[in-house]
Amino acid sequence: MGILKNIIIEREVKEMTELERILKPLMEIADDETFCTTEYEAIKEYIEEKDFINVTTEDWQEIAARGYDVGWLIECYVPYLPKEKKLNMAKQIWDELGDIPIIEIDFDLVIDANFRCWSKGSVVIGIWQDIEHWFGVSVAVDLMNM
Repeated sequence: MGILKNIIIEREVKEMTELERILKPLMEIADDETFCTTEYEAIKEYIEEKDFINVTTEDWQEIAARGYDVGWLIECYVPYLPKEKKLNMAKQIWDELGDIPIIEIDFDLVIDANFRCWSKGSVVIGIWQDIEHWFGVSVAVDLMNM
């Protein structure tokens, strides 16, 4: 069995998310290359089925824990959405971000909890830049109405 599968199996037992339930049967795939390709396709399909915006923070954290570059996965999906839909998604994420506790660490404002695809400790300005980049919006103009 591959190293990646061993790491996943050794993870602490907890209540499984919807994504984890979908991915669990893939653990039976013996060939590492087939496993990785199948897992990637399943994650990509899950993101599409959830219409991106409905992927939970727990699922984003699970995707990252499995070694996937979440930003890259987002960039494979979001740019192809209609402009209005991207703006609405950005607004929803921006509104939700307002409910996340923020603290100052070494002169940076960081989130004090996992939020969607960003881990606890992510710098707020970096999150703003991700939103602008991924959704093609301006935080100041489109989301803050400045």
